[in-house]
Amino acid sequence: MLHFIRSEGEQTDMMRNLDWAATETKAAEMTDEQLHFARIDCFKTAKVWDRFPENDPDGNGGYYRDEGSVYVREQQKRTKARHAK
Repeated sequence: MLHFIRSEGEQTDMMRNLDWAATETKAAEMTDEQLHFARIDCFKTAKVWDRFPENDPDGNGGYYRDEGSVYVREQQKRTKARHAK
């Protein structure tokens, strides 16, 4: 759940559920370089959420790990395709 601070003491919540199909489509359209850095960004962001669990009661780190895993699978798929040639 993302917490948006509007004013001191006021919060709104928004659940983050990964759209797997949309993320897979996005990954397939990325260049190798974009894919590489998107994966790194996702896992670094997840680690930040993990370091501050009091700010992440709903597990946003999991969202970014899931997104990163899609990028890892796409990289593996591309590597396998290159070696199959």
